Formats: sequence, C-alpha cells, structure tokens
Amino acid sequence: MSQEGHGTSNEVNYAYTLSNDSASSWCYECRVHKNFLDSSCNELVVKDFQIGGHDWGLKLAKNSRNLEAYILPKVTSPIGVHASFIVVNHADSMCNMSFDFFHEFASTQSWGCSSLASIAKMKDPNFKFLKGDIFVIKVFMRLKLPQNESFSVSADEKSAICTWKLKDLHGDHSWRVKSEFFKIGNLRWQLAVLHYGKPIGQKGMDLCIYHITKTALEVNGTVSLVSQSGKKDFTRDITAGFDQKTGTYLYSNFLIENELEDETRGLLKNGWITLRFDISIKDQQPKKVSNPKSKLIHAVYGDKDIKCLHCNSQILTSGVLHGDSTHKCYCLDCARSLKKQRDYASRMSLAAFFGKRNVHDCPVCGKKVERIIEDMA
Repeated sequence: MSQEGHGTSNEVNYAYTLSNDSASSWCYECRVHKNFLDSSCNELVVKDFQIGGHDWGLKLAKNSRNLEAYILPKVTSPIGVHASFIVVNHADSMCNMSFDFFHEFASTQSWGCSSLASIAKMKDPNFKFLKGDIFVIKVFMRLKLPQNESFSVSADEKSAICTWKLKDLHGDHSWRVKSEFFKIGNLRWQLAVLHYGKPIGQKGMDLCIYHITKTALEVNGTVSLVSQSGKKDFTRDITAGFDQKTGTYLYSNFLIENELEDETRGLLKNGWITLRFDISIKDQQPKKVSNPKSKLIHAVYGDKDIKCLHCNSQILTSGVLHGDSTHKCYCLDCARSLKKQRDYASRMSLAAFFGKRNVHDCPVCGKKVERIIEDMA
C-alpha cells in the first residue's frame, strides 16, 4: 500500500511516495526540483506524513557545501527509530550517498545528518544524481516496538553477550538496522544488520560491529543465528581488530537468504530471527592491531571448498593484485562486476564512495587493490 502527493516549501516543488514493505518498515521517497540546490532558501520542510500512528516530517537544509537531512518527530512519548537517508544515484545504486542511524526520539526533537551529500556533486550532471530537473531522497524508517524487536545485553569489563530479536527484517531494503549502544567496561559499542539484494549472486545478510570509542584493541568470539526449533544454531567465529582509525568490523555474507528461509533449520519463525553476539576483548593496548581477515576466512571456511568472498555462492576463479602478491577471492561474475564499479569510480572520481564498501580493498588481507584479475584458475 502506498500514498502519493506533492507540495511546495519556500517556493520549491516536491512530490512524495510513502510505502511500507512490512508492518515494521516504511519508505518515504521525496522527489525535489533541482532549483532548491541553487535557490537562496536554505530549508525545505515537507508536509507531515504518518508512520506507525505518529506524525513525522522531513527537513532538507543546505550549508556552505553539503545537503543536510533531518527527521522531525511529532510524538508524545519516546520511540526508537532505525532510519536511513539515501540520495539516489540514477546511474549506479552503488554510488548512492547514505547515512544510517538509530535514535530514540522524544517530543519534537529532530535528528539527522549535517553532511549527507556534496551539493556540488549533486548539481554536476556527470555524477548522475539529477534525473532531468529532479533529485531523489529516500528515507527508510523502522520503528522499534515490542512487537518487532528486543535487545538485551549482559556485559562486564571485558566481555558482552548480546541477544537481538528482530521481526520482518528480511526484505528488499538496502540499509542497516542498528542496535542500541552498549558498553563493555567504559567502551561504547553498537551492532548492525544489513539484509539486502546483492547485484551479483543471492541475497545475503551482512553483520557489523562498531567500536565507537576507537581505541586500539582486538576482539574475538562468536556470532550466532539461533534456531527457534531446537536445531543446531548457525554460528561463526569472529576475530576483529580495531584502532584509532578503524572503528567498524564488517562480516560480509554472514548468511545467504535461502539458508535463512530453510524451514528445516528453524532460523526464521513467524518473521522473527534471533541473533546472539558473544564477544570478548582479547587485547587492549595502544598499538597497531594486525588485520585479522585471513584468520577469519580460514576459521569460517576451512582450507577447502572456499566460495566467492563477495557472493558466497560460486567457486573461486578470480582475484586481486596488490604490490607483488595476489589473493584468489572472487568468482568470475563478481570479479567482472567489481571491475566495472572500479572503472566507473575512476572515470567519475568517485573513489571516496567506495572506500566505505571495501571495493578497493582486498577482502583477504585488507591491502589496497591495484588490479582485479578475472582468470586465476
């Protein structure tokens, strides 16, 4: 079910579509005339829209360089919201500009992003953020309610066990659902799940661990998708290194969708999944932490039958070159797709877009990739 409409704010025209892909999540798509990027007005506020029985608003603003975006709540009691702003790139969705967050809204307190996208790049037709005279902002929202989510933590100075239950998470959205913040000792952490349709291969689930404090340390433990029918849990070992510059650990393709929806495993029941993170701080010293990805790959896959580290569904045939060494890590389809993305990024000077997605980093050792090799059979 969807609602459509249009409006004007500070003499700038916009149109919108509000739709929901489940009882828990919604998408508000706002199509704005490009004259907002050039006009003297610095704010555009859309008409209120209703999600989950509450009224909400969206404010777009401009500073000297960037587009800003904020959610405007009209709630009478605190409510947690998972949200994502996306500036749509009409040439390649991998070039979308996005910002994800979880926030506990109260009353009319707004929350959002002060640097969502470069205005100069949005205006430049070479970057493909404009389609005719229109640019598109999508706002994905998922309300945290007792009927669709619970999060509990048991933690001490060195370890934590987190149990995160989510309903109706699986679907076609391409944004992160983030947990509440929690602490191990005096260090702040956050978890995230990204369930999306990959451009190559099967749909898969990515998991993220965010070390907010960004001190140098190493973490190990397990992450499990709990069977709800008494069967064996789907469990993987994790070894994550962090330092002052690297505060995010990504477990790409933790699980592919057909495994999640296999009824004999009991991982998905009545729309619910249960994730359990059991993590311990192994080393907390102010020193550089070595990249743990090689050990992680062997811990997860063993020494044989390793699948493509991008789609996790096809055999390895291709890889990457960095310096005087190579690593075999991709299937042919993924290698060709990633090669096209690298070429597009180079032509459009979009390398910074891909830094967050590790397209230029080897998935085995983390070194910067110089060239993708299609045939390493």
